Amino acid sequence: MSKTALLLRLLSPAAMLMAGCQLVSPVHPSGATLVIAPRVPGRHLQALFGAYTLASIDHLTIQLFDTSSGSPSLVQSGDLSGASIPTSDVSFSNLKQNTTYKIQAIAYATDDDSTPISVDASSTVALETTNDDAPTLGTVPVVLRDRVFNGAGSASGADIQAGAFLPDGIVTTLAGSSSSGFVDGTGSSARFSFPESVAIDASGTVYVADTSNNEIRKITPEGVVSTLAGSTTAGSADGVGTEAGFYQPNGVAVDASGTVYVADAGNNEIRKITPDGLVTTLAGSMTSGSADGTGSAAHFDQPYGVAVDASGNVYVADQNNNAIRKITPAGVVTTLAGSSSAGSADGSGAAASFNAPCALAVDVSGDVFVADSSNHAIRQITPDGVVTPLAGGVAGNIDGTGAAAAFRFPNGITVSADGVLYVADAGNDEIREVK
Repeated sequence: MSKTALLLRLLSPAAMLMAGCQLVSPVHPSGATLVIAPRVPGRHLQALFGAYTLASIDHLTIQLFDTSSGSPSLVQSGDLSGASIPTSDVSFSNLKQNTTYKIQAIAYATDDDSTPISVDASSTVALETTNDDAPTLGTVPVVLRDRVFNGAGSASGADIQAGAFLPDGIVTTLAGSSSSGFVDGTGSSARFSFPESVAIDASGTVYVADTSNNEIRKITPEGVVSTLAGSTTAGSADGVGTEAGFYQPNGVAVDASGTVYVADAGNNEIRKITPDGLVTTLAGSMTSGSADGTGSAAHFDQPYGVAVDASGNVYVADQNNNAIRKITPAGVVTTLAGSSSAGSADGSGAAASFNAPCALAVDVSGDVFVADSSNHAIRQITPDGVVTPLAGGVAGNIDGTGAAAAFRFPNGITVSADGVLYVADAGNDEIREVK
């Protein structure tokens, strides 16, 4: 699995009953050692460092701070240098229970002019547990992607986002608890009510379709939850922040500029939220239907999933219309593929058919991937609207290639930068990978 965060769409109450999903409580790992592995995947290097690679870094210092009291306190520090950096780890032991630690990594390198620079990357990693043992997080690949400084400490390059990624398979809770409600706050003090989907922006901020609260929530990388727009009272009004209303928002996506798009299922609308919380209706109206058109002249019927491409086009899994719709930045709605009749036919445009598509994702080339839930299949659509099967097609739980694989009510999907698909296979209670 990818070391980047997996952000997959969850299920509505009706879909949970249909798919037989069960909610389970998170399990905290036990142990007392944290291992930092400063290995950055090669495909990220140019974006993070420009000309710098691990081999060109002269010295790497990794520090562990205890932030439980508010003011960071240095607990342990480790150093790597030269050729050992890409292959060595730094281990921190004797970690305590119920403690929040922050990892800070500083890399010293040489730029093209032989001027020493440093890259300072910080990320908070919550190591909180309620059992009798301290936690083990295994290997944390530290991706150094923060501001670039020269020797004097002033900025000498473009700002690059900071981050430290957890290893494969390690699950932690960023925000919320098993008790539903509506509370803004940090970590477990925040409350949600049936959050159905999430999206993440370039800075690591997470946006949540908090369905039963009729709100869109925002979570910082440190786990601080705030309400971007909406209120606990269902509605359809445009406006700023809590002045706006949603009715069972189900899908959420965010573009490169930080604009959030929402599949407002109960209102049969696609909504748009600016970074400062201004909500407008991009397309659709409160009247269900299947008409193409511009803005409120277009109609949807229970839109569940949304995705946005690099050009600002929004794609919608229009569930009850069994169709995939496309919306231009100007709000012009067309049907990319499918028709109002449920089916499983491949083909171009309206000749293709879907059966309750619930989620979709779009890759860098503009291909759209659909979790065609009631067909138990993953389908692919070209930018021209040609639909082909990618995997699955019958209910089951089988790994394999193409039609030899089987899913059961897949309801969430995302695509990584290198084209790997991750699927929330709802009826099988699994996360599947499609390469």
